[in-house]
Amino acid sequence: MLIDRVLADLDVPDPEERAGKGHSSPAYMREWKTLHAAAVKRYLAEYRRRKAREVKASSVMWRRRNPEKVRTFKQRDRARHRQRIYADNMRRRALKLRATVEPIDFAAILIRDAGRCGICGRPVAPAELHFDHIRPIARGGSHTADNIQVAHRRCNLKKGTL
Repeated sequence: MLIDRVLADLDVPDPEERAGKGHSSPAYMREWKTLHAAAVKRYLAEYRRRKAREVKASSVMWRRRNPEKVRTFKQRDRARHRQRIYADNMRRRALKLRATVEPIDFAAILIRDAGRCGICGRPVAPAELHFDHIRPIARGGSHTADNIQVAHRRCNLKKGTL
């Protein structure tokens, strides 16, 4: 069995020895997992490979039983990675329209524009932060740092693709 092979490669005390030393405590388990991280990773990868169908079915069932938790996780993930998701969507859209595309450093653009909206000129709060294509991709603009400016959400959405 795989777990036996993994444990054989490691320095694991026998059950009688473990029983007397509190080896089932959470602190011991955390330390053991840290010390044997590579072996644990190998075991889990092999387990997932062998049990892929069962794991997938279990995941699907959990999602069906817990739609509110799934919704919360998705919202948290979207909020956590908002700028990356936005950048990926804009890059995909630009590629679809065969526009020039380059990697964008949005932090550098925010610094370059001093956090001020390129449309109205006022400072932009983090919750209102959008990045606007000066010349819209739909009108032949490129997805490059030179063609992107900081904007308020309301200014950018009101502008549309003029």
